[in-house]
Amino acid sequence: METEFGKIIGGYTPIAWSSAKKQWAADKTLKSFIFSLNMREKFNLNLAQFAIANNPEKGPIFGCCDICIVDNGNK
Repeated sequence: METEFGKIIGGYTPIAWSSAKKQWAADKTLKSFIFSLNMREKFNLNLAQFAIANNPEKGPIFGCCDICIVDNGNK
């Protein structure tokens, strides 16, 4: 995704995201990460139990709210 500052960031996780209910999903494989294309850096998990969060009111949440996609985020 592109931030309001023109930075390109994203995340990867092997865990399937679900909008069914609010809950954290742990990544016991430790393969989840977030990244910055502008900085050309990859940031690994610090806390496996907070790899991603499932939430019916938001898109995927990576890390402990390191990346959070909110519905109608541009309004």
